[in-house]
Amino acid sequence: MGRAPSQLRRHVNDNDLFGVMDFLQRTGKRSAKMINNDFSPDECAPLCDHNDYNPVHSATHLNQIDILEVLLEYGGNPNVLSQDYRQTALHIAARKNNLAATKVLLRHGANIHATDRLKRTPLHLAASSLVAKKRDRIDVLRHLVKIGGLEVIKAREVYGETPLHHATKTENMKAVIFLLRNGAKMDDKNYNGKTARDVANVKFRLYLDNIEL
Repeated sequence: MGRAPSQLRRHVNDNDLFGVMDFLQRTGKRSAKMINNDFSPDECAPLCDHNDYNPVHSATHLNQIDILEVLLEYGGNPNVLSQDYRQTALHIAARKNNLAATKVLLRHGANIHATDRLKRTPLHLAASSLVAKKRDRIDVLRHLVKIGGLEVIKAREVYGETPLHHATKTENMKAVIFLLRNGAKMDDKNYNGKTARDVANVKFRLYLDNIEL
């Protein structure tokens, strides 16, 4: 049998804003430590000894914006890394194309240049977001570029790929066009000498060859 979920974890999982607030008010100066170091398991996984996410990650993942705001106000660190891919909450918000969470996290000091285990920045995950592609919206991508400019567009992960490489792999044309219009270069090569066009599906390359900027 694994460890039991913490009281704070239960409140977050139940989307219990008042429970979270009451708990943090009672813990006082210890609240930041209680938030940032809580990797206790979820109730739905009682055999686990830990959770990949802490409460800030979980509130972001679950789109609990009010709870996320409270956690950060009580000392939650938006730059704590998850246990699996070593991602920040901003990575999670970017992957889920969650603009509200993105704005809250950035307002509380989230690092737009943070990298995960594969050296991917939040913009890499925004560019490859399947949620963004499915909804045909690139809200987080737009916002991150607005804040980070060309520096985040040119960021390279462990294989030397830029966010544009990730966008072409996902076949998200809206993301591709936006990145190109804001300074991304189709001829930038990864560490294997492949451009963003080279790593795309053969059929998608036909669309890339006919882009009008």
